Formats: sequence, C-alpha cells, structure tokens
Amino acid sequence: QTDRQTDRQTDRQTDRQNTMSGWGSFGDDTPATSSSSTPGKLKAKARLPPIPVSWEMQRVLDQPDTADNLALLRAQASLSEGNRLRRAGDYFGALMKYERARAAAGELRDGMRAAKMDCAALGSIGIVHLKRGDASKAVDHITRALECARANEDRRGEQRWLGSLGNAHQNMSSYFTAIDLFTQALQINRDIGNKRGEGSQLGNLGVACLGAGDYEAAVGHLTQALRISRAVRDKRGESARLGNLGNAQQQMGNYEEAVSLCLQALDISKAIRDKKGEAAHRSNLGFSYAALEDYDNVVLHHDLALGMVRATGNLPEECSVQRSLADAYDHTGDYPKAVVHYSNALNIQRILGSGGDSNKNAEAVATLEKKLAAAKENKVEWDQQQRERDRLAFLEQSKVRIRWWP
Repeated sequence: QTDRQTDRQTDRQTDRQNTMSGWGSFGDDTPATSSSSTPGKLKAKARLPPIPVSWEMQRVLDQPDTADNLALLRAQASLSEGNRLRRAGDYFGALMKYERARAAAGELRDGMRAAKMDCAALGSIGIVHLKRGDASKAVDHITRALECARANEDRRGEQRWLGSLGNAHQNMSSYFTAIDLFTQALQINRDIGNKRGEGSQLGNLGVACLGAGDYEAAVGHLTQALRISRAVRDKRGESARLGNLGNAQQQMGNYEEAVSLCLQALDISKAIRDKKGEAAHRSNLGFSYAALEDYDNVVLHHDLALGMVRATGNLPEECSVQRSLADAYDHTGDYPKAVVHYSNALNIQRILGSGGDSNKNAEAVATLEKKLAAAKENKVEWDQQQRERDRLAFLEQSKVRIRWWP
C-alpha cells in the first residue's frame, strides 16, 4: 500500500511538470525549458502583460498621422466640455474650453478639419456672448463662423449659424434682419430634410415676427413649429413653442390663454428637468399674472425664476424679472422689497448699457430711476406707519403681560 501511494505521487508530479512545460512563459509561444541547476522548475521570463487601450484611442493610434488625430481628439473633447458648461450656465468656463478647442484645431495639418473645428468653436463663443447679453460680440463671432461654414460648403453648419445670427440681431431689436436670416435657415433645413431644424427655425421666425408686431404671422409660424416638435418627439422644442405661443397671446391681450399655454410649457420643462426652460416659463407666467393684477402669483413665479436666471448669468432676463418683482411689491405696498428689486434692476440695466441701443437703454434707466425714487418716498411713509404699528403691538402685548395683585 505504501508503494502504491508513492507511485501515485510520482505520477501526479510528472503530469504537473508535463502540463506546465506545455504552457510556456508569459507572452512566449515556445515551451518552457528546465534550468540545469534547478531541474523540474520553470525558467520564468520578466515580462508584463500589455496595458489595455480603449478602442477609440486605438483607432486613432492605428492611423498614419497620430499627432494630427490626437490634436483632433483634444479639440473635440474641449468643444464637448464647453457645450456642457454652456448648458450648465458656466459661461466663463465654456469660453475657456472653446478657446482651447481653437488652439487644438490650430495644430491640425489637415486644413479642412482644422477649419471645421475652428468654425464650430467660433460660433459657440458667439452663442456664449449672446447668452451673456453681449450681442455685438456675438454677431462678430457668429458671422465669422457662418463665413467658414459657407467656405466649406457645410449646409448644416450654415443653417445653424444663420439661426444664431438671427437670434443676435433679434436681441438688438433688428427684427426684419432676423426674419431674413431665419427664412434662409428655414429653407436650408427644408432642402436637406432636417425636420427638427425646420421646427426650430419656424419657432425663431415666430418670435421675430412677434417682435416686429406681426402677431398673426407669429402665431402661424409657432403653431407649425409646435406641430413638428410633437411629430419628432422633441419635448424641449415643444415646451419652447408652447411658451412662445403664450407670449404671443399675452401681447395680443389674451392673458388667460397665455397663462394656460405657459403652464403647459412649465409642466413639460419640469418633467424633463430643463431648469433653463422652467425659469423662462415662470418668468413669462409672472408677466401674464401681472397683467391680470394677480400679484401673489407674480411674486411666486418670479421669485422662483430669479434664482434660476441668476444661475445662468442671463443679465437681460434677470433685469426683467427684478423689475417685475419690484412692480409687484410696489402694487402690494411692500415698499422696502420694491426698493431692493428696483435697485437691482437699475444696476443691471446700467451694466447692459455698454452695448445695444443707447437711446433705449437711457430710457429704461430713466424709468427705473423714477420708479426707485417713488418707492423710496413711499418707503419713508411705510417705515413711519410700521413703527407706529410696532408701537401699538408692543403696548397690547404689555397689557397682556401685566398682572395686578390685590
């Protein structure tokens, strides 16, 4: 029995050595050889497994011009990060990323790709300036992006920058120029079969017509845009179209219809967690409720919108909300809060005075200064009345506290 156990152990050792000799060392296809000084042991080679590489990076490294493709990757990454920061309202961070994208695009030796990346970064910088309320800088950058897109025969890029340029001119109250630009962008989208883009440009046309005072055309364009947004299941676009239709109804004096449309738009924005859209719809709701003299709802919606608008850095929109809040507090007799919000609106309006229509800005500043002065006068009287109310309340509380003992 002992001999039999010894034979089994010897067979197991032999099988193990034969199996290991067939494996070879790491990364080697040849069988391993035994060392003469240490028979029966493998001679291991000091070789590490390869470092894993992502398939995107491997695809770049496999191409002949690796340096050019790495520069392209850096440009694309900076552009994507800039877009993310812009949507989050971090405009300063977005501008830095777009400038990095332009620098990386400048390293490309492929002229066509370099031009396309530089065009995208230029236009995106213009959009950021537009969001910040600097329409003149926006027009400069977007115009350069548009020229670049046309030079490269990039029809999709051309319609995009035409639309952005139209938005910039619309912000400067150049409505007829904006209508012309939006019409060109709309035709390109129809030519290339881009339904989502067609809906977007129809919406832009509607807003421009609204600014120009052509309410019938505005409602027609916005209704078409809403129909397309619903057809392509674009919830964000549907929310925007409903909100703009609400604005049209508001300007035509149909305030209850405007409230109904803005509430529908607000529900969609809340459902898709679109904070920017929610802020815009709450702001519009506040204006409609102000026309209906429902100041409690004005304060409710504008107070919620104010924090969201501040987060995005949209100074023109913040100025409008601050002014509307001040009007609401002024009408309800809360003059201290009215003074605060009129002061905030006046400071923002003065900051915005560096660009745009100087006459229009001077008129807005003068109106705010007048309202602020009136609110301060009312506040003095309000403070006196409040002190008297506080004194009487103190006396009443004192009577309750006094205990007479026999």
